[in-house]
Amino acid sequence: MISILLFSESRYPVNRKVIRGEVVDVLSKKGIVSDVEVSIAIVGDRKIRELNKKYRGKDETTDVLSFSQTEGVVIAQ
Repeated sequence: MISILLFSESRYPVNRKVIRGEVVDVLSKKGIVSDVEVSIAIVGDRKIRELNKKYRGKDETTDVLSFSQTEGVVIAQ
């Protein structure tokens, strides 16, 4: 199952159907067709700058900020 969670600040209109279609298309091209969750937040410059400062230590805006769900996870072998 592909689960897509989408948050958008109210002043930014988004077409959820288009975004979902694009995400599914990208995942499909990468060979990922099930058991995945994607969370997307559409925010303004102030919020993205705050997130960059908090998580990356950079006081600046960027177009995209991404996080890995497995970062820092130790996988036993």
